[in-house]
Amino acid sequence: NDIADEFKIVVIDAMKLLCVKFPQKYSVLLSFLSEALRDEGGYDFKKSIVDAIIKIIDTNPQAKEEGLLHLCEFIEDCEFTLLSQRVLHYLGQLGPTTQNPHKYIRYIYNRVILETPAVRAASVSALAKFAALCPPLRQSVKVLLQRVMQDNDDEVRDRAVFYTNALDSSEEDIKTFIVDVAESTANRRAALNRDKDDELAVAGAAEEAGGEGGGAAAGSSATEQVVR
Repeated sequence: NDIADEFKIVVIDAMKLLCVKFPQKYSVLLSFLSEALRDEGGYDFKKSIVDAIIKIIDTNPQAKEEGLLHLCEFIEDCEFTLLSQRVLHYLGQLGPTTQNPHKYIRYIYNRVILETPAVRAASVSALAKFAALCPPLRQSVKVLLQRVMQDNDDEVRDRAVFYTNALDSSEEDIKTFIVDVAESTANRRAALNRDKDDELAVAGAAEEAGGEGGGAAAGSSATEQVVR
């Protein structure tokens, strides 16, 4: 807790490298990152941890369910609206593809009950993706969305009405209005993240060329010893 956030981020960046180098150690890395999420820290620190967990999930299919559960636990007590929204969108994108998608519904619906309007709206969209991609869950999710129609925020209420009506449509309309829109949004978000990663890589290369890039390498080496 005495270490500044910028130095903690160096360690988390090293973890991103390790998750690629040691994919079989994903459980150890996820546990470390989950503990780090419980530490005090600002937005950039927590965002770097979320980025690292998502990177592990994206690069290692075996880590999907464990990683998603860690993200679910994080949004139970997340003070940053943008991070909650990002995790909810990611859950809506990946959760329906897991073996037991129903176990994520509770975490998402809790955000509808307890959070700010922006997070509640993201939760509604995530629930709709589960209903669209998991027909066995569709009726149960529709019941939850119907409850949200009484929300006091216009955006949340309008989304609930829209998605409920869309889910009563044909499979083709469900795909068009929910699945395709979600995929388009996810692709745009991924493109933005790639652009940011490229910018960071260029900045890091320039810094290393100037002789100031030893911190991340040292962090990676020290963390690698822990993983080993």
